[in-house]
Amino acid sequence: MTWYIGAALTVSGSLLINFGVNLIKYAHNMAAKHQQAMWGRDGILEDVPWVLHHIRMWQTGLAMFACGNLFNFVAFGFAAQSLAAALGSVQFVSNVFFAAFLHGNEVTRR
Repeated sequence: MTWYIGAALTVSGSLLINFGVNLIKYAHNMAAKHQQAMWGRDGILEDVPWVLHHIRMWQTGLAMFACGNLFNFVAFGFAAQSLAAALGSVQFVSNVFFAAFLHGNEVTRR
């Protein structure tokens, strides 16, 4: 009966990991756009560039990534490794949806 808990922890952990990684990537993209916008016409930096660890979205993504890994670690105490590893594939499937939603990537059949 405890394998239900392990399965739920694995799926939620995988989703948290993937969403956290996508948030971190989004924060990196925002910082890169901000830095490009701050360069003046004469090639001099007009403002101090963003520091990634000060961006709230980057911090949230890192926290989600850490919590997701913790969930996956705890899941091995409740479910067999074969079940947790198989359910971990949810992470790769969810990446299709998170990447399309956050980054505007086109979803194709290929």
